[in-house]
Amino acid sequence: MADSASLPARRHEVEIKLPVDNIPAMRRRLQQLGFHLHDRRRIEINWLFDDDQGGLKADGLLLRLRKSGREWLLTYKGPAQPGPHKSREESETTVQNGDQMRQILHGLGYRETFIYERYRTTFVHGTGRHRGEAVIDETPIGTFLELEGAPAWIDRSAAALGFAPSQYILQSYATLFQQYIGLHHLEARHFTFAEVEAARKRSQRKPRKSRS
Repeated sequence: MADSASLPARRHEVEIKLPVDNIPAMRRRLQQLGFHLHDRRRIEINWLFDDDQGGLKADGLLLRLRKSGREWLLTYKGPAQPGPHKSREESETTVQNGDQMRQILHGLGYRETFIYERYRTTFVHGTGRHRGEAVIDETPIGTFLELEGAPAWIDRSAAALGFAPSQYILQSYATLFQQYIGLHHLEARHFTFAEVEAARKRSQRKPRKSRS
């Protein structure tokens, strides 16, 4: 068994989300600021896992299997830390066979509890300790920009893009999804394009109550 001195240092993910109204305009602005395209637009499918009692969610933990293009990624995230940015301990690794990893997780007592999809385009800026990422996420409920990097880099980049700290979104996509379906009275369990669209169509077909 490896001792703690031989283990890699724990990584903390620091990020925020920002609302995006115009994708082409945002892409142009990022490039004007020196961001370079790192990964072209591609679909991502994410499965969140938990035990039957919801123990991971109750402790603020996340266990996720992601398929991005042809790549599979397994991710653990710790509890979110308080502050002006979303900060969590994160550890992740690529997985050769996503279907086999799903079977392993099932064998350990974990089941898929939530699925979310998005089209993601990734831009990077800087190198080394000064490197940060800006990703454009097209989701079933709208488009968001995620900035990930050092806190000072996030604040500088957001300001250069015309955003104020009051516009920072720290909620997860799962939370934003629950808020959205609650606000719009939609019946959807998962945050997928097909399920959200089907929920919208069902909502439109429902007869409206007449006012007396």
